[in-house]
Amino acid sequence: MDAALGDGQLAADDHRTLIELAGTAKTLGELTEFTADLQRTSDAPAGPRPPRSHRRQWFAAILVAATVAAAATGFALVYRPAVTISMPGDPELDAAAPLVIATPSLVTREGMALFRDQYRARFGDTIADRFLLYPDMASVDRPSAIRDTLYESWNYRGGFAKSGDPRSRTSGTVTVDLGTLDIDAMASLITLAVTGLGVEQGRVTHIVFDASRAGRGQPSVVIYVNNEFKESAHLEATPSGEILRQSPFRK
Repeated sequence: MDAALGDGQLAADDHRTLIELAGTAKTLGELTEFTADLQRTSDAPAGPRPPRSHRRQWFAAILVAATVAAAATGFALVYRPAVTISMPGDPELDAAAPLVIATPSLVTREGMALFRDQYRARFGDTIADRFLLYPDMASVDRPSAIRDTLYESWNYRGGFAKSGDPRSRTSGTVTVDLGTLDIDAMASLITLAVTGLGVEQGRVTHIVFDASRAGRGQPSVVIYVNNEFKESAHLEATPSGEILRQSPFRK
């Protein structure tokens, strides 16, 4: 092909096209078809050169044929019937239970510690007008960031969500500090409340931490116990764990 280009048998465009077509040949026979009219023996008389327009038509026909063949091959490769691959299930994977991360009850040592840490992380302090802890949620009233004559209510269930709009805060309301709560002492008081206040098979229903009891204006913790028979009792203590009063169940 290079010799044919050199002696004028091929124009540059024709030479480039033949080189590309020759690269697609898979057999010597196919290669010969592309170069048959270019190869001449040294003693063979050169035949009349076909008009340039005829030669271009010949190359165009070859190029079109090659393009159609390539397109047909691509169609056959791409448009195949969809194959569904069925893989046998892994019994161990099929039977695997979802991973559940348990959240401790908020009326236990672990739960109170978790709540305190997350409250500090959310608000940057441990201050509130009142903390109300249930086994699976908490409710908090804290001074509003808008002004201290208002308070905001927040609910906690693994995260904090505001409940309603700010409301008027009672003048002289004393805040309490969750950071001052002796959680180990609270755990001991919880055990005492469940076992020592006369409520059979009792459980802690909720814990209140505020400064509203008996008008004293001093922070205190009240632990409430109940059972399925609606028998109830409670005890009150300081944040450090000193018992202030007990109200056992009386039959």
